[in-house]
Parts: sequence; structure tokens; C-alpha cells
Amino acid sequence: MRQTLAGWHGVVLASILLATTGIAHAVASDATALPKTVGLVIEPLSDDAKECNVGTTQVRDTAASVLADSGWTLKEGAPDYLYVNVSVIYQQKSASCVFNIAVAIGRRLLTGYGGHVLAFTARTGTLGVTPVATANRTVIDKLRALTKQLLAKAEEGNL
Repeated sequence: MRQTLAGWHGVVLASILLATTGIAHAVASDATALPKTVGLVIEPLSDDAKECNVGTTQVRDTAASVLADSGWTLKEGAPDYLYVNVSVIYQQKSASCVFNIAVAIGRRLLTGYGGHVLAFTARTGTLGVTPVATANRTVIDKLRALTKQLLAKAEEGNL
């Protein structure tokens, strides 16, 4: 399926598609085969993540490792990017960690006026709760699985 995004109508359409589907498709008029070269954007982790033994380096290394294992190339400044957001809240009373993991592929979409908008073309995520003792392993394992799933869906759907 090929859609031409023209002007603000395309932006509204892309926003609606992205807001209403778990894995959304939005293809620019000049899109070709899946590039498989992406940048990596990791949102900063909260102080609570440290309490739960989840670190930025682990998140970045996990995402980069999955990209490499899946045959993707990591390149700073690439027009497409893998976006990773790991949010963690430490619950001291229950000695547990509540987490939200969001992984997405972002792409620059051209408008009919020669400009561009940045949009997520595919995304997935999960919520969970885990004891502090297993938080690191649980969060990193979930991140790895979600990233693999997203990359497979992207390849399958030529996002």
C-alpha cells in the first residue's frame, strides 16, 4: 500500500494512523526499499531507574546489539532512527519497579510542499512490574524482545 502525503492533510492522516494502531504504516512518496540503516535515540533514564539497577549504557548496548544481530547498521545522523524510551518508577514500600518500555522506528516523511515531518512508522511497547532484585534482567530482556519484534515487523512490512 502506497500513500502520498500532501500538505497538512497528510500530516493529519499520518497522526491519526499512528495514534490508532499498534504498528502503523506511513510511507512517503519517494520511499524505496527498507534502508536498514538507522540512528539510535535513547531517552534519558530517571533516577528511579538507577534504584532498579537499569542503566543508560545497558539500554543503549542492548538496542545496538539487537540491531547488529538483526542485520541493521547503526549510523549517527541517519534519516531513520530507532527510538527507545525506558521509564522506571521505584516503589520503595514494595521493593518493586514499575516499568514502561516503548520502542519505535522513526522516519522522515516528505510533504507535498517539499518539507518533511518526523513520525513513528512502527512502534511497540509494554508495561510491567518486577521485584528490584530482578528488575535489570527483566527490563533488558523485555527491551531485547520488543526490539527484535519491531525490527522483524519493520522488515516484513517494509516500513
